[in-house]
Amino acid sequence: WITPVGTSANTIQGNWTGFGADGSNTGNAYHGIAVENGASSNLIGGTATGAGNRIGNSGWDGISIGGATGTGNSLLHNVIGGNTGDAIDFNDDGATSNDANDVDSGPDSLQNFPVITTAETNEAGAVRVVGSLNTTANTKIMVDVYANSSSARQGERYLGAFGVTTDGSGNASFEKTVYGTLAAGEYVTMTATVDNGDGTFGSTSEFSASRVASGGLMFAATDLSSGIELNTDGGNDSYFYLTDGRPVLGGLNQLTVEASFQVDSVPGGSIPIIDYVEGGIATEFGIAINPDGSLHIVVADGAPRM
Repeated sequence: WITPVGTSANTIQGNWTGFGADGSNTGNAYHGIAVENGASSNLIGGTATGAGNRIGNSGWDGISIGGATGTGNSLLHNVIGGNTGDAIDFNDDGATSNDANDVDSGPDSLQNFPVITTAETNEAGAVRVVGSLNTTANTKIMVDVYANSSSARQGERYLGAFGVTTDGSGNASFEKTVYGTLAAGEYVTMTATVDNGDGTFGSTSEFSASRVASGGLMFAATDLSSGIELNTDGGNDSYFYLTDGRPVLGGLNQLTVEASFQVDSVPGGSIPIIDYVEGGIATEFGIAINPDGSLHIVVADGAPRM
């Protein structure tokens, strides 16, 4: 237990709760971890490798957050499953509904959870998720993504995370790819955690309602180490697309490009070499050659970097 009011800045990382060292069931009749009576700003799990906890086999909830004044408790990258109750529960009363713009109050400010509309898997390590989040305006959020064998609000396997930022109306939509093992017919859940932007985090939501994953996602790791030749017919443009029209590069955390090119003349303006766009932003990443032979590099906001 982490309690009472004034109990803050505690960290629980890398623990197994409800399991023996051999993975056997050693669960208790209560919550796996309880943060109660207004305890605030505690970290359970984290973003570093090995920081997440494994929490299961609890008679009640995996993690219970109680007390009207307790906020800022961050629950990150934990594996939570096999509990009688929910994986994360505010006020020990089951799932708490989202409210418009997150104006309600309570444990962890009753942080809203994401709404998943689509989950797809290629069953070879890539999972595409589509959905939305409504919370406070102009807020950075880390979304943790989990896989589950049932439709319960649990987090049996951690798949990955991504960030979103809400607009002035408190809304953010997302279409992201995370990487982990997920079979068609299994379920995806998510949590939302306020990202303070300085390497620290705030309140975490309960788990979202689950979405069953469909198969057939046309995305798989491809070995291009031997190179790939483009424009062999002398055309002007080359594109990588999935069969349903989505860019094949979407969701990658890192991309390395090696290119050799020859430009005989640059008439009037720069000539684009690489132009990668996702989510309607004019240019998220682009490289062009200027008339004087120098390179023009653009990242995310359209501002030149070279």
